[in-house]
Amino acid sequence: MNNTDFTEIMAKHTDEELVRIVTFDKDNYQLSAVTAAEEEIKKRNIDSETLEKLTSRLNRKIAEEIAEKEEIERPKSIWERLADFIFFIIGEMFWFIILPIMGLLILLFPKIKKYQRTKFKLNETAKGITN
Repeated sequence: MNNTDFTEIMAKHTDEELVRIVTFDKDNYQLSAVTAAEEEIKKRNIDSETLEKLTSRLNRKIAEEIAEKEEIERPKSIWERLADFIFFIIGEMFWFIILPIMGLLILLFPKIKKYQRTKFKLNETAKGITN
């Protein structure tokens, strides 16, 4: 790409993106792209106070991005792994032990009630015969 291509591309970027290109991400771009970004900043007449505000905002954003990345990449402690294991076991117990038992109880409940009624009637009949 030639310099005019980068000039057109950089003209589409926001002020914050341009500042990021010429400061923090300078190493990730070709020299001609960085030069085009610097020229675009000059063309837009961005004053030093605005540049300073944008830079401080970018500092905070980049610090947050780094913190998020470190949080994702951070290995779990033994206690976090133990808690994960316990929650996994409890979850498996629910789906494979407790839930089926509850289902059986729901299915058998009418039969248990019927058995209790039949047993009660037999007891009443037996009392009537003995009296």
